[in-house]
Amino acid sequence: MNQEISIEDLGYTPVDKAPAQFTIYGFGTRLYGKKMIDEDQNLYEKTLYFTVLFLPTLPIKKYLIQGVNSEEYVIAKGNLSGMARGGNLCVFLCIVALLLYAGLKSYMSSPEYMAKKNYNAAVKALANNDYFIGLENLKMAYDSRTEYSKAAGEEFVRIASDENLSSLSPENAVAVMRYAVRLKKLFPGIITRVEKLFAKYEASNKLQANQLADMIVSLSTDENVITSYKKKQYHLLTDLVAVSPEDMNLAIDLAMLEEYLNNCERCEEILARHIEKLGISEGARILGQHYVSINKTDEAYNLLKPYTNKHLQAYRKAEKAYTDMLDKIWDNTIKELNDGKAPQSFYTKYNAASEQEQDNMVNEYFIKKRNQSKRLSRLLNQYQEATHVVPVALDLGIVMLNRAMVMQDTVQREKGLKDAETTFLAVQGYAGDTDDYQYYLGQVYYWLGKETEGQALFNALLDKYNRSHSVLYSISSILRDLGAETQSKEYAVEAYEKAKKKEDLYNYAYHLSLLAEDQEEKIKWLEKADTSNPYTKADLYTTKGYKAEIDDKKKEALNYFQKAIAVYKTLPVKSSMLNNIALVYMAKYRVGKNESDYNQALKNMDKAVALSPDSSIVLSNSSDYHCKKVYRDLLAKHINLDVLDFSPSLNLFSYLYDDENKKQRIIDQMKAHSSMKKALNYMNKSLLLAPKNTNLAGTAFGLYSFLRMDDEIKQLANRLDNIEVDNQANALEITEHRSKTDHSETIELYKKNINLLKEKLKKLNKTKYPTERAILESYIISYKIGLIEYDKSVDVDKVLKSALANFKRLPSVSTRRGYKNALIKKILVSEQQYTVDYKVFYEKYHKIYEDKMLLCLALGEIAPFKKRFSASPEKKTLENLIMASHSKFPGNPSSSGWFMLRQMDSSSEKSLLTSLKTTEICKYKEKIYEKLIANKEMIVLNQYISCLIEEHLDEAARIIKQARQDNLIIPVSL
Repeated sequence: MNQEISIEDLGYTPVDKAPAQFTIYGFGTRLYGKKMIDEDQNLYEKTLYFTVLFLPTLPIKKYLIQGVNSEEYVIAKGNLSGMARGGNLCVFLCIVALLLYAGLKSYMSSPEYMAKKNYNAAVKALANNDYFIGLENLKMAYDSRTEYSKAAGEEFVRIASDENLSSLSPENAVAVMRYAVRLKKLFPGIITRVEKLFAKYEASNKLQANQLADMIVSLSTDENVITSYKKKQYHLLTDLVAVSPEDMNLAIDLAMLEEYLNNCERCEEILARHIEKLGISEGARILGQHYVSINKTDEAYNLLKPYTNKHLQAYRKAEKAYTDMLDKIWDNTIKELNDGKAPQSFYTKYNAASEQEQDNMVNEYFIKKRNQSKRLSRLLNQYQEATHVVPVALDLGIVMLNRAMVMQDTVQREKGLKDAETTFLAVQGYAGDTDDYQYYLGQVYYWLGKETEGQALFNALLDKYNRSHSVLYSISSILRDLGAETQSKEYAVEAYEKAKKKEDLYNYAYHLSLLAEDQEEKIKWLEKADTSNPYTKADLYTTKGYKAEIDDKKKEALNYFQKAIAVYKTLPVKSSMLNNIALVYMAKYRVGKNESDYNQALKNMDKAVALSPDSSIVLSNSSDYHCKKVYRDLLAKHINLDVLDFSPSLNLFSYLYDDENKKQRIIDQMKAHSSMKKALNYMNKSLLLAPKNTNLAGTAFGLYSFLRMDDEIKQLANRLDNIEVDNQANALEITEHRSKTDHSETIELYKKNINLLKEKLKKLNKTKYPTERAILESYIISYKIGLIEYDKSVDVDKVLKSALANFKRLPSVSTRRGYKNALIKKILVSEQQYTVDYKVFYEKYHKIYEDKMLLCLALGEIAPFKKRFSASPEKKTLENLIMASHSKFPGNPSSSGWFMLRQMDSSSEKSLLTSLKTTEICKYKEKIYEKLIANKEMIVLNQYISCLIEEHLDEAARIIKQARQDNLIIPVSL
């Protein structure tokens, strides 16, 4: 170093060693900077800093450094300048302040501090009568799990005491009880206290009473209590809405109760005034679904579209979270098993088991892990809550489909169908490239009337798996739901014949039992199924019960039905179980007439619908039961079904009226019945979900026609335009009937039924039961008319005389029809003794055409027959009967009646023809009729008559020509 420069003069003190330099996670000491003192000696100054995250923050000392050959030697140390020391003090004070602030903030955010703050705020707010703020703060203090929890709990008990509640306003008292309900552990027997307060406010403070009723409903597990308080709420809300009609929230609450209690009889009245503001609320759903049930498609669409779009997002999110967690548990289960972490006993048993048993063991182990997962349970609850949108989306899809069906523009129609398809697919969690998705998409195509595309998808799956029995079974199950039972049965039989494993054979045999055509066939397949399986066992009991019922062994039938119910009650609650037990309860009621069985049937069927809103079978069964409830309730005022031992049915109403006015009164009563709305809603849905079901479409057509539901008839006709219903079973029956020569079984059955009816007739008091006697007489006459066909010993004149007497005793649609049918049969049978040509004609055609059409055709082809008939008194009588029906029901003209008048050369045919031409609905009815019957000759004749009515003579001739080319049996006169 330059000798002129002294270390002491520079303000440094020599040192023997360098200062310690270290950092831990960026905190410590390190030398920074380089201030040159003497370049010749390479002498410079550095400052030792305290570092924060490797950054120099607080200067500590100065050090004199000498650099020698890239090495640094600390030779002295010095003090910082006054400014630097002042800066240090400032930094130090700042750090202290920050530490104090952090400490204070940490303390203020601690559970203890927050609990104290909330508790003090609660005490202050409650003292100032601000219960809403006070209670919330008190709840937070109670939930803090600190020393203040106990004090907060004691304060809750104090303010919820009867003495304190009596001094509070109704608003504050209800607020206290709301928190008491949330803190049930503090308040044993809370439901009783809420009920007591409800009784106090029910008459004077209806808004608060309604809120208390809500609490009771949420607390109770007793269905009777829940229903009772919901009814009380309904009356309270009815009064509140009347006073505040502008309050939409009150209206929605009332509508929700209306839906729960009364099947939405007043939903439109309650919600319609708010329709523009309902948005995506439950009010939009309720009113939208109500509009679906009464076929207001545009209104339903506008309400359900936004609601569904919004809630489907939540559904999808919840579904994904649940399925992802389920997959994760499965993967973890397999990993755990592969890693040898299961109990050793598992592996010992696994190694000794068969392949099927090993699969079962793995599944059972997974199920155990699944059931232990609390997180999965929470996700499942969220997913189940989100599924409430599924039936709404299905309703929307139905609405979209119905709207598309009536669109004239082809482009718009295809777009509407595509939108409906998208909506249906949105409620299924299948990936687009999976087999499950292809199965479901094929089903949706059938719903949309795209049978060709649907069958193509099914065929592709069959080809992909070489018509494996499992694929055949899966498609068979879908086809059964679609109403294509003939094809479903073919696939199921093929699956059964290909299967080898016992479990598969059992499953397919049980499935075939569901497709059986009679009880004997059903028992045959059930006995081939797993008879130890509870479903098989219960179905065997049920089937044997049906058989005993048919054989009039009531005690035996009731015993079998009760056994079936006992088995079903041991099974997990799901849609199929609820559907089946409902069927048994209804059968048990039918035999035993126990009202509780009837109520159980309806209750279980409604629950089945709630669990499977997309099951055509469940919906169809439920629709049938609710229809029967309507029929039973209304018929009970006029007909004693118990003495008849008849099930309630639509055709029995035809004994109660003889003109349009009387019928309209019955129609009005039916439409006003709460169960009819539900029945029609279920029926409309099941028609879409089972488009190929002929019986379902026929039932719907009959009900729509009776209720004069023209819009529904048009929709059904338009839907059937794109669908080939499953008529193969009916076609086979027709073929067997035409080829059958031995009719001994039919004769025996008819005679057996006649004798049973006569026995019932003997027991009826003529004065007390005139209508019931007329009904039994009508059934006897009907069987005798059928028996005339096979048994020549039946006196046709005597049958006609009985029919006329019955009509005179009880003039009605049904007895008039019976008299007309007996008259036509008498004409057809009597003429055989006079004309050989007619006898040949009758033998050729009587199994092909209905009696009324056979008469019309004979009049056109056999001249001697027409001449004799025209001179007979029967002609005038028949003409009068046809015209009487027309005059009494002018809005429902009959095309077959007009054709008969035309063939009779009656002058009355013109007025009937005018009605047919001007009544638009007739065309739709004829289209449906032609779709539903399997008799090809009758279809051709119906089309021919329709062309005559429209005066399309060339088309009529073309239809007959084509029918002959198709080798149909068509009379030469056409």
